[in-house]
Amino acid sequence: MLIQNYANLTLEDMNLVDNTEHILYALSNNCGETVLTGNTNITTDAVAFDSYYSKSYDAPTVNVETTGTITGAIEKNDGATIAISGGTFTEEILPEWCAEYYVPVQNADGTYGVEKRYVDEMTIVDGSYATEFKNEKEQTVGTLTYERTFQYANAWQALFVPFEIPVETLSELGYDVAYLYDVHNKVVAGEEIDPTAIESIHFVRIKKGTLRANYPYVIRPTAAADLKLVIELSDAKLYCTDRSAMNSVESSTTTTRYIFTGTYAKVNPATITGSDDIPCFAYRPEGYWQMMPTTAILTPFRICMYIVNKDGSPVIVSDESAKSIRMHIVGEENEDGTTTIYDVYENVDSNGMIFDLQGRRVLEPQKGGMYIINGKKVLVK
Repeated sequence: MLIQNYANLTLEDMNLVDNTEHILYALSNNCGETVLTGNTNITTDAVAFDSYYSKSYDAPTVNVETTGTITGAIEKNDGATIAISGGTFTEEILPEWCAEYYVPVQNADGTYGVEKRYVDEMTIVDGSYATEFKNEKEQTVGTLTYERTFQYANAWQALFVPFEIPVETLSELGYDVAYLYDVHNKVVAGEEIDPTAIESIHFVRIKKGTLRANYPYVIRPTAAADLKLVIELSDAKLYCTDRSAMNSVESSTTTTRYIFTGTYAKVNPATITGSDDIPCFAYRPEGYWQMMPTTAILTPFRICMYIVNKDGSPVIVSDESAKSIRMHIVGEENEDGTTTIYDVYENVDSNGMIFDLQGRRVLEPQKGGMYIINGKKVLVK
């Protein structure tokens, strides 16, 4: 080998060239910190450099900051460190070799390098129809500020963001959040399930943990909350907002799929569903699902639903039926997998309808029974 290193070593504007057939390693690092900086180049048909840890010495670190070219292989064993933040490489770079905030990339000429994915600060404003958001690559934001002004207090509204949020952060500001649990259909004994007869969509309230990025939730400003929400997150990971990166939540029966997702761009329904023949329903801040015409444009930062049969064919639900769907919010999940009823959210178009405590619509309430009427529990006498 050209250099076998057991100490701190800096190579600046150096050229290590292996022009023999006998060298296995141009630069072998077994202890201390090695820095490749300036326009340092390594050229070999074997291993350009390694970072090799043995119990006899302190773990080595190799920091690659060069603007030069590394021609040859790279090796690292467990316990050793490689941190690449610059340079051009003839061999592919593994993600675990990259310095913090850097990711491996392939250059147009077939060589490899790294790219910094870090922004000092960014503000995302959610709530305006004209406000779209596009982030083509995952990156870290030193200070990420999220601003949103809600239209209604004590009403469950859509939440769809490209970054993770600690639930405790929202709770401290007076906001409740919930995730999709399942879809309840009207069931008639002796008859097949009608996929268009949706009585309620159940969400489970979350009190701890972290909300996922690009994932459909509902959020409610409580009486104690300011309708203008401002969150500031440090070193937040901002995820890609391309449609291929969107998460969807699915609730299924033996014949039907109910799919929930969201968007950050102003798009037509077919962009979400994949076909003009499949109806798309946007969740409105007033608390109901609105069927979107094929020529309509979905609002950024909101969630939507579409329904298909298991074979992918569309399920047609009328706009009137969609507006009658109830949002049923239950308490956080218990350890045994059960949930406790927390709230049944009354949308603006279901006044006067009667539901049982499971959120199912009741046409003929029985005396002595407890029901939900206009969003309140009522004992029928």
